[in-house]
Amino acid sequence: MRPLFLWGLAAALLILLSFGIWFGLYVNTPATGSGTATVFIPKGAGVRQIQTLLGRAGVIKDDLRFLILARLTDSSNRLRAGEFAIARNLRPAEVLEILKQGAVIQHPVTIPEGLTARQTAAIYAQSGWV
Repeated sequence: MRPLFLWGLAAALLILLSFGIWFGLYVNTPATGSGTATVFIPKGAGVRQIQTLLGRAGVIKDDLRFLILARLTDSSNRLRAGEFAIARNLRPAEVLEILKQGAVIQHPVTIPEGLTARQTAAIYAQSGWV
């Protein structure tokens, strides 16, 4: 009975070690892309939807490990919505940090003094905001 227990314990430790290596390589390896991707995260998007959007943009590898990382770092409920410019060569933890900080792309719009509400609305419409 004792040898069977030891073999089971060894197998469990091997599985845990394999998972740790598999996960650790993902967390500490930057994506292989180059340049910057513009990613729009809609309001109310969950971690799975954000993972899919980032994966399509080539920012992360679109797999289960991103979800695990978000849950382990307690980032799931802290990710912000908006339009982000994210480099394609960041580690997944760095991408999560950008999304938690909410460092969105800002689009300046100048509204001159003295305009009516209609004129202001027209400026927003020309800028693509309405």
